[in-house]
Amino acid sequence: MKEWFAVHTQSRKEINARQNLLNQSFEVYLPCFKRLIRHARQKHWGIAPLFPRYLFVHTDLGASRWRAINSTIGVDHLICQNDRPVAIDEQVISDIQNCEDPKGHVQLHRLFPFSVGDSVQFVEGALQDHRGQISEISEQQRVAVLFNMLGREVEVLVGSDEIVRAAT
Repeated sequence: MKEWFAVHTQSRKEINARQNLLNQSFEVYLPCFKRLIRHARQKHWGIAPLFPRYLFVHTDLGASRWRAINSTIGVDHLICQNDRPVAIDEQVISDIQNCEDPKGHVQLHRLFPFSVGDSVQFVEGALQDHRGQISEISEQQRVAVLFNMLGREVEVLVGSDEIVRAAT
C-alpha cells in the first residue's frame, strides 16, 4: 500500500532532490508558495518551498527500493523511527494540495486562520485581553496587529498563537 513519507533534504537542494527522486521513478510532492523577495531595494515574486529542507515521497515500502532515497543526490535522509520510515497521514498531504492555486502554488491564506483586517484579541503576555486589527501577516506566521494605546495606533508583531479572533 502506498503511503506518504517525509524526506529531509540538503540545505537549499529541495528541487535537486525532487528531480533526482523523479528520475528514480518515485512519486514526489514538493509544496511551494509564491513569496515576495526583497533584495537590494528591489522586490520581485519568487517560488519557495512551503517546508524548507523537506519534501514528500509517495511509495509502497514493500514494493519499492525505498532505501535508495537516502543515497539520492540532494537528499539528507528519509525521516525514520527505528530504521523504519514514518508514514504521514494522507489527509495532511491532501489538505495542503487542496490549498493550491491552478499553477500548483500553495495559497498560504487558505492554511492560515486569520487574514488582514480581522479583529483579534491578545490571549497572553502584557497585552492580554486588548483588542486590535491585523494589519499584516508574514511568511513565518507572524502577525502585525494594530491596536489603540494611549490614543494612538501602535503596531505589534506577535505569533499567531498569541491571538484569537475577537468576539463581536
